[in-house]
Amino acid sequence: MGPMKRDLTRCVEGDEAVLTGVVVRLMRPQELRRWNRLMSRQHYLGNAHLVGETLRYVVEPGPF
Repeated sequence: MGPMKRDLTRCVEGDEAVLTGVVVRLMRPQELRRWNRLMSRQHYLGNAHLVGETLRYVVEPGPF
């Protein structure tokens, strides 16, 4: 497969090492204001209004 046709359901050698260093969790309600501010400043679409029910996740460094 070429670079654009990679099967993303399978890990490639080295992927596991990257993923073991992070924890993914649901965003807490008190983090929403900061998320909105960062999206409006950093994301190329700005802080576009999401439609429907949404879940937002936070990625943090994992335990070492």
